Amino acid sequence: MKFSLRRIWAVILVRNREFYRDLGALGWVILFPLVMVIAFGYIFDLDKTEDYKVGYWGDVRPQSIPHIKWIQYQSQQQSLEKLKLQKIDAAMTVGQKPPIVWFAKGNPRSKMTREILHLHLLPKKPIPFYAEELEGRQMSYIEWLFPGIINLNIMFMGLWGVGWVIVRQRKLGILKRLKASPLTAFEYLLAQMISRLWVMVTSTILVTTAAVLIYPFDFVGSFLETLVVFVLGCLALSSIGLVFAARISSEELCNGLLNFITYPIMFVSEIWFSLEGASPLVKKIATFSPLWHMTQAMRKILYEGGSLWAVKESLFILILIFIFFTTLGSILFKWNSE
Repeated sequence: MKFSLRRIWAVILVRNREFYRDLGALGWVILFPLVMVIAFGYIFDLDKTEDYKVGYWGDVRPQSIPHIKWIQYQSQQQSLEKLKLQKIDAAMTVGQKPPIVWFAKGNPRSKMTREILHLHLLPKKPIPFYAEELEGRQMSYIEWLFPGIINLNIMFMGLWGVGWVIVRQRKLGILKRLKASPLTAFEYLLAQMISRLWVMVTSTILVTTAAVLIYPFDFVGSFLETLVVFVLGCLALSSIGLVFAARISSEELCNGLLNFITYPIMFVSEIWFSLEGASPLVKKIATFSPLWHMTQAMRKILYEGGSLWAVKESLFILILIFIFFTTLGSILFKWNSE
């Protein structure tokens, strides 16, 4: 049977109407990320995390200090770049007397790091260190967090909005009726993903607009290039839901499996916190997460002014994930619940 855009468009229209008539779901996808942005913007102004990350460079290992985690970098420039992007709380020279410690101006965590260093080094040296404030543009924590919150919402929308919905339609017998139509499995799955993509893009634009009005983020990159990354990330995350929806008929089982993969993906994708200083194994695991690639690429473009070429590896992996899981889901897909 020939591939038909007309059949795909018909399914997209039906799915969109079904979604927009559900005011609860519509409100959730818009209000949830916006409330998260506002809440975390307030909460992390009062950050109470115990460990404070201090980057250093050189071959001399700094002394152990309670609540301070030392992270070694190749150069001063690399360490200061991490400080600007809020991935560490301070940067320190090692091997000179007295050392120089760099802090991020206006960052409460950086100020606390300064006090801890001063407290532990002052009794031993008359001048514990020279303090320098990092000048220029510095990212607030809520700025760093914002793409992660948006993408986390996208992951939930993709997995549940595509995977769980297909399972529900199979259980209700809707797919059994569609089987009698000329619609193919690939056309049906593709239409589901495109429909969900439209919802993801429109809701994210609304949320971003509202968030920028509340917190005037200092974006320096291209919105168009960010949109390209965002769309590929949406497709990659949605395609994973297709595999779980291919044959399952139980909504409870599908919900459990989606939760089983959601939380590990969320915690290794640098949504809430940076993986600077984490073990190499954890960092390696993170590179298998589409959410990690999507978030890192968007941050690099928005806040560092990177181009699509600068994030080409992440783009390639997102495209590969989309093609692989969409194809696999189409092969495994069945219409009936039996």
